[in-house]
Amino acid sequence: MGRSVPKFYYNINRIPYSPHLAQLIVETQNAEDLTGLLDWARNYVKKELPGMELVARKLEQGPPVGAPVEVRIYGNDLENLNTTAAMVAGELKKITGVTDVRHDLGPGVPTIWFKINDAAASRYGVSRADLAQSLYGRTRGLPIGELHVGEDPVPVVIRSSAGENLPVDDLESISVAAPDGRLIPLAQLAGLETVWRPAAIRHWNSRRVVTVSSQLMEGYTFSDILAKLKPRIRAMDLPTDVDMEFGGDAEGSGEANNALLKSLPMGLLLLLAVLLAEFNSFRRMFIILVTVPLAAAGVVPGLLIGAQPFGFMSMLGVIALVGIVVNNAIVLLEVVENRRHQGADVDKALEDAVSRRIRPILLTTATTVAGLLPLGLSSSTLWLPLASAMISGLLASTLLTLVVVPALYRIMFRQGSFRLPSMGKGISRIVISMAVILVGAPLARADRPIRVSLPEAMEMAAARPAVAAAHARTLAAEKTAQAQRRKALWPVISSWASRSWKDRDLAMETPLGAFPVGGQNTTTATVKVSQPIFDPAGLLYSAPAARDEARAESLRAQWIHRQMAAHAGVSCLDILGIDARIKATKAFLKSLTARLDEIRYMVRVGRALEADVLKIQLARDQALQEMGELKRSRDIALLALARAVNHHGPLEPLPVTDLVNRESPSVSESFAKALEKRPDLAALKTAITALEKRRKAVKAGAWPRLDAEAAWVWNEPSSYTENDWCQISFSLTWAPFASGTRRPQAAAMAARVGSLRYDLEEARQGIYLDVTSATVDIENGRDAFRVEERGVVQSRETLRIERARYREGRSTINDLLDAEAQVRKRGTMREIARLRIVRGWIRLWMITGEKELPF
Repeated sequence: MGRSVPKFYYNINRIPYSPHLAQLIVETQNAEDLTGLLDWARNYVKKELPGMELVARKLEQGPPVGAPVEVRIYGNDLENLNTTAAMVAGELKKITGVTDVRHDLGPGVPTIWFKINDAAASRYGVSRADLAQSLYGRTRGLPIGELHVGEDPVPVVIRSSAGENLPVDDLESISVAAPDGRLIPLAQLAGLETVWRPAAIRHWNSRRVVTVSSQLMEGYTFSDILAKLKPRIRAMDLPTDVDMEFGGDAEGSGEANNALLKSLPMGLLLLLAVLLAEFNSFRRMFIILVTVPLAAAGVVPGLLIGAQPFGFMSMLGVIALVGIVVNNAIVLLEVVENRRHQGADVDKALEDAVSRRIRPILLTTATTVAGLLPLGLSSSTLWLPLASAMISGLLASTLLTLVVVPALYRIMFRQGSFRLPSMGKGISRIVISMAVILVGAPLARADRPIRVSLPEAMEMAAARPAVAAAHARTLAAEKTAQAQRRKALWPVISSWASRSWKDRDLAMETPLGAFPVGGQNTTTATVKVSQPIFDPAGLLYSAPAARDEARAESLRAQWIHRQMAAHAGVSCLDILGIDARIKATKAFLKSLTARLDEIRYMVRVGRALEADVLKIQLARDQALQEMGELKRSRDIALLALARAVNHHGPLEPLPVTDLVNRESPSVSESFAKALEKRPDLAALKTAITALEKRRKAVKAGAWPRLDAEAAWVWNEPSSYTENDWCQISFSLTWAPFASGTRRPQAAAMAARVGSLRYDLEEARQGIYLDVTSATVDIENGRDAFRVEERGVVQSRETLRIERARYREGRSTINDLLDAEAQVRKRGTMREIARLRIVRGWIRLWMITGEKELPF
């Protein structure tokens, strides 16, 4: 009475303390009496106990479910839930084959609802807490302490003489004390309403739920009922905020079948791979697999004879048969192949194989059937479908194998028969490898998170788009430097051709007379090679400056890579910090749940107050809320980590190395390393050198430039004696004055050099500050870890003492909750301090420019 019976059967759900519940176990002489007993109990309750709800059921096999047919209704509005549950229950009762239809919302209990007039309360300066305290003082009482008489403390409360038996009509006359001392009648501050509220509001996955359930009559299954119920539900006019799903046997069967079907393809692929590796032939594999449908054909008669349903256990038996029945065909074909290799023809080989292997096959089948008979003859309802399916399938497959397999082999291997291509050893290995890959593929699905360590995450940061962009800029600068150098050293080959038309013949007037020059139509072609001999601006300064600029860009790319790696490491630490809080919160919730059960027991025996239960429930609700916030924060942190390492799938960081006992270098040592190895500092220095060379290149533009040219010239008609000729020339170019632009250009570059020198000095000063800050972070983290380590030990001891004091009545529930919270806080802060040390080392690694990671 008041709770469920002890759990004597594996799939019986236990029901906690419920005053309205009574559960009976009735044992009959034989199974045939159960149906009549159930009918009698239902009829008796319907006639004699109309207000009672009876759920009569047999002990059944399968997963623990509340009822064979369940419809879960989700929603936020209780009225909509109640209306929908009544509609679904009404439709379910109309379906033949169901009984004991009910839903768990219940009619509810009458509740007094105080509708507070906040405007009136604010005029008198009264808060809702003042109203609640006045109501408690007149009804349940206000706790003021404890009376220690004997071993158990007795709570002391102040209340009216009527207490909880105070008449409802007297509630409005309760006086509420205002801040100025006036007594305000409750009727002036609130109105009383009587409403019906559910005695219990159930939740499923944090959503309000009402479950409509029913039992099944003999000869009906849940699938028969759901097939009729689903169209009726779709035809109903349901509220918009209501969702439904089906539970019961449908949910349990679906989960079991899905788990079975997920692994079935892997088993079949392995079976095919083994058969191909053994016989190296598609035809022989086909003959062996024919035994599988032969076994399946024998399952149906066995289930019909045993009057067993084709359910999950029967399906499990059929799958088990696949691996058993192929053995007979394998044994038979093995002898056939050996006899054929010895020179026998197909008919003689089949005859010898059947005569030699019929006895071992029959004996193996007989022993297997004998082993399954105890299950087939047992009174358990769990194993009968499996045993019936396997026994009948095995007998039918054995007999048919001895007839069908030799016949198929004779048809497929006689002279002139159709031949499937045989496979070489190489092909068979490929098939086996592919089968193993396909079987193992689900184990490496993309939706499973990849576990990465901190160094691996920092290494994966090299794939970030920012790093790739920096490398692309480096490549562009290197190609520009290469072009500048080639321009200063390599020759230029050019060619041109022209065709001109004149309106008359031209002649050259001389003292000796006129001489014709060409003709009216002239064709000219030239091929020229220009080689710079001495280009001071390009060779001495511009090309080296471009090379330095490429080097500076490469150093900037290294610095960006280092920053991205540090960012990936910090993202890992952020997740591990959240995990530490989640772990501590879970432990806190587990402890609160244990404390809640303990306090509830103490309330029942009169050793604690009901208010203590409410305080622990509030603390647990707050912890659950914090757990939800932490999980959502963790999801965001995982997305940040995936972005930091440029990975498009789920990731999970591994625990980091403990660096608590590793000594950090001195500030001066780290500062010296940073000045020597920092890529960004080297990039600034190289950029300054490049600008200096660019400035000198501008000044070198005033120097002479020497070029050599070699050309082949062809004219038609020519005014010379030859139409084509080769020529070599040297040209000296000197531009000492270029419109007065060289000096401003050099001054602008000098100003940019000065700006970069200031940037370099600013970076050096910032590095010293960053090195000092990172070193201090490591030291502070180490000190905090040691302090929190001692704090964990102290808080655990304090919690142990507070638990003992609370059991003895020498402390309050608030003291116990504070001790629980301190244990949680100290454990979390210790782990955060450890991660703070690692975070400081990552920062110091980035600042100093070290190549090796500190862990």
